[in-house]
Amino acid sequence: INSFLESYDFTGKTIILHTNDTHGAIDGFPYLKALKNSLIEEGNNVLLFDAGDFSIYGKKAFDELKKRYEAN
Repeated sequence: INSFLESYDFTGKTIILHTNDTHGAIDGFPYLKALKNSLIEEGNNVLLFDAGDFSIYGKKAFDELKKRYEAN
Protein backbone atom coordinates (compact mmCIF):
# COMPACT_ATOMS: atom_id res chain seq x y z
CA ILE A 1 0.00 0.00 0.00
CA ASN A 2 2.89 2.40 0.65
CA SER A 3 4.02 2.32 -2.99
CA PHE A 4 0.44 3.11 -4.04
CA LEU A 5 0.26 6.04 -1.67
CA GLU A 6 3.58 7.39 -2.86
CA SER A 7 2.61 7.15 -6.53
CA TYR A 8 -0.75 8.93 -6.25
CA ASP A 9 -1.34 12.63 -5.69
CA PHE A 10 -4.02 12.96 -3.02
CA THR A 11 -3.64 16.73 -2.70
CA GLY A 12 -6.97 18.40 -1.98
CA LYS A 13 -8.90 15.13 -2.01
CA THR A 14 -11.32 13.76 0.55
CA ILE A 15 -9.98 10.42 1.70
CA ILE A 16 -12.01 7.80 3.54
CA LEU A 17 -10.13 5.38 5.81
CA HIS A 18 -12.14 2.42 7.07
CA THR A 19 -11.66 -0.40 9.55
CA ASN A 20 -13.92 -3.33 10.29
CA ASP A 21 -13.89 -6.42 12.52
CA THR A 22 -10.75 -5.49 14.43
CA HIS A 23 -11.97 -7.36 17.55
CA GLY A 24 -9.70 -5.35 19.84
CA ALA A 25 -6.57 -6.09 17.79
CA ILE A 26 -5.14 -2.60 17.78
CA ASP A 27 -1.60 -3.35 16.63
CA GLY A 28 -2.11 -1.50 13.34
CA PHE A 29 -3.71 1.58 14.89
CA PRO A 30 -0.43 3.55 15.24
CA TYR A 31 0.15 3.05 11.49
CA LEU A 32 -3.41 4.16 10.75
CA LYS A 33 -2.97 7.24 12.92
CA ALA A 34 0.32 8.12 11.21
CA LEU A 35 -1.25 7.63 7.78
CA LYS A 36 -4.23 9.83 8.70
CA ASN A 37 -2.01 12.57 10.13
CA SER A 38 0.29 12.48 7.12
CA LEU A 39 -2.62 12.85 4.71
CA ILE A 40 -4.04 15.74 6.75
CA GLU A 41 -0.65 17.49 6.82
CA GLU A 42 -0.64 17.30 3.00
CA GLY A 43 -3.88 19.32 2.95
CA ASN A 44 -6.39 16.51 2.48
CA ASN A 45 -9.73 16.01 4.17
CA VAL A 46 -9.66 12.66 5.95
CA LEU A 47 -12.64 10.73 7.32
CA LEU A 48 -11.94 7.73 9.53
CA PHE A 49 -14.69 5.19 10.11
CA ASP A 50 -14.93 1.95 12.04
CA ALA A 51 -17.78 -0.38 11.13
CA GLY A 52 -17.91 -2.26 14.38
CA ASP A 53 -16.83 -5.48 16.04
CA PHE A 54 -14.10 -3.44 17.66
CA SER A 55 -14.06 -4.85 21.14
CA ILE A 56 -13.48 -8.05 22.93
CA TYR A 57 -13.77 -7.23 26.59
CA GLY A 58 -11.07 -8.60 28.80
CA LYS A 59 -8.25 -8.09 26.31
CA LYS A 60 -5.57 -6.01 28.00
CA ALA A 61 -4.97 -3.85 24.91
CA PHE A 62 -8.67 -3.10 24.56
CA ASP A 63 -9.06 -2.29 28.23
CA GLU A 64 -6.15 0.18 28.03
CA LEU A 65 -7.55 1.83 24.91
CA LYS A 66 -10.99 2.11 26.52
CA LYS A 67 -9.44 3.94 29.50
CA ARG A 68 -7.78 6.43 27.14
CA TYR A 69 -11.03 7.14 25.28
CA GLU A 70 -12.97 7.54 28.50
CA ALA A 71 -10.36 9.98 29.81
CA ASN A 72 -10.93 12.28 26.83
